[in-house]
Amino acid sequence: LDASLGQPSLGRSHDLLSKACISYLSMEELHASLVTRKLSRKRLSITTRKYATRIARQYQQYKLWDYAVRSLFEHASRAESGGIDQRHLAQKFRCSHNTEFDDWRFFYDCLCVAHYDEAHGPGTVLLHIASEHGLLSCISELLSQGVDVNVRGGRFRFALIAAASQGHTAIVQLLLQNGGDRGARDRN
Repeated sequence: LDASLGQPSLGRSHDLLSKACISYLSMEELHASLVTRKLSRKRLSITTRKYATRIARQYQQYKLWDYAVRSLFEHASRAESGGIDQRHLAQKFRCSHNTEFDDWRFFYDCLCVAHYDEAHGPGTVLLHIASEHGLLSCISELLSQGVDVNVRGGRFRFALIAAASQGHTAIVQLLLQNGGDRGARDRN
């Protein structure tokens, strides 16, 4: 994206790219796969690199799959930084175990494990991801919907730890104001 366009244009561009990733990942063909239907919806954890690599290879036929999986929340984060509200993510992935969100997490974890990166894991909910990526407007919406601020899951175990580990102080403050556990610790 052309930085000379200015922050508002960049924010809008990233917002559109985030929404395009969601649209792409919502394609029926991706969800019609036997593997997706049987495994990701049961929220199984990825235990082997061989298994994750097989899943990643299966989906490589979808040319933008890898990009959409890896970039969805990166674009959302840049859109938010550009002043574009990302509340729509909380509305799109309304409940903590939304099928589309679970499928994204499953795909993301497959890519991570296949490439020796740390996966989020099956307990991950949108609050964890939004906290890690600095999506203040999304988190505000989730909290207004009554999402448990101390829900455990994800690679950081708590949304508060995810936000703090990435330096998102405004999110840390918001989570603490809404009952975030000051004694929360990650797995380590």
